[in-house]
Amino acid sequence: MGERDDRGTFNFGNYFAAFIDLLGTTQLIRSVPGIPLLVALDEGFDAVEGAIAASKAAAVKLSSTLRQIDGEIRGFLASAEKREADGAYSGTIKAAVPAASGSSIQSQAFSDGLVVFTEVSDPAHQTPFASVYTVLGALSTVFVNSLYREWPVRIGVGLGWGAQPVEGMVYGACIESSYRMEQKAGYPRIVLHDDFVRYTRHHVDFAPRTDSVVIKINRKFAAACLDLVFRDEDGTAVLDYLKWIPFAHLAERTGFNPARQAFAFITAERKRFHECGDTKLLERYDKLVAYFESRRSFWDM
Repeated sequence: MGERDDRGTFNFGNYFAAFIDLLGTTQLIRSVPGIPLLVALDEGFDAVEGAIAASKAAAVKLSSTLRQIDGEIRGFLASAEKREADGAYSGTIKAAVPAASGSSIQSQAFSDGLVVFTEVSDPAHQTPFASVYTVLGALSTVFVNSLYREWPVRIGVGLGWGAQPVEGMVYGACIESSYRMEQKAGYPRIVLHDDFVRYTRHHVDFAPRTDSVVIKINRKFAAACLDLVFRDEDGTAVLDYLKWIPFAHLAERTGFNPARQAFAFITAERKRFHECGDTKLLERYDKLVAYFESRRSFWDM
């Protein structure tokens, strides 16, 4: 909804937000020498050229990966409306897709990652869970792709109030909520705030029983979102991302199954952590491999 302050109109409402964090960026940044002038003072001017080259290489690697993730999200969203229900969506939602019209989905840079967000309280968009379901699909795709690219991400999903002063920029509890969930994730997974789960369940359990097609569509999308939620062994609500992606359709259309490459990467990483005695990361990747193994029927085809 629109609100005003002394500088003009801004949008205020409840927002779904997901923070995508590139893992390992701190190590990448710390591996690069400091400001070239200070390097010269400390190590001599012969070291400056190497410092500049290393800084540029790190910047290129980080920025190109973030652009790639943003491009994947935008590409996914752009194609979502064109997908045929039989090929792209589960049976829960096939009948709802053609009539669904959700709210605007946007993204913004944040820290060393990206935030994807959409408003869920705008009365002008009566099927906000159509957008939420689509974003969950985009997050699932980005997550699996990050593993086969061998630069994993962690993703936190939150819900809360937000203020949007301009297009493509939101601030407020929704950002704090998603950031806190990303920090809670611990290892590569997609963690959901309990408020998001409760909010979604409310729209399934307490949606008005009516003949309204729009309300029925929104309820079906909310139910489809809940169908992707499960409790991990630590009690945290997480996204069942391997269940969302239509791997059979993807392999048939492109001849490529990213989950297989992702699985090869995480099993190799687990072996590496075992061999080097890194018990902390070994435990985390044991859990990641166990999740892939438990969902093998969805992707190994």
